[in-house]
Amino acid sequence: MDNINFDALLERLIAFGGATAEKGFEITMRLVIAEGIMELVYFVVLLVIFFFLYNKLKKVQEEDFIDGFVEFFIYVGLIFIIFLSIVFLTSGIKYLIVPEWYAIQKLVTLVVQ
Repeated sequence: MDNINFDALLERLIAFGGATAEKGFEITMRLVIAEGIMELVYFVVLLVIFFFLYNKLKKVQEEDFIDGFVEFFIYVGLIFIIFLSIVFLTSGIKYLIVPEWYAIQKLVTLVVQ
């Protein structure tokens, strides 16, 4: 993708979209914003699951029902949930900060294909 002639690509994009190119860009922008919001919803859901599991783990530890092996896997699961939530948070934020960039990327990949 390094050797792309952007003038030719822009002409293809205009020819591809015609008069509805501006409307298509607005729709693509809305889709990118919706994608960012969905990423943040995934983050919130994972955060709720994390706090639910963490509270359950603390309650079970107080009652001493589990051994160290099971506790280790629960902690690994909690770390995995934290990792996934960070990924979704950063992805959602980047879609909401610069949706124009990701909309242009989506349109360029559509034209290049």
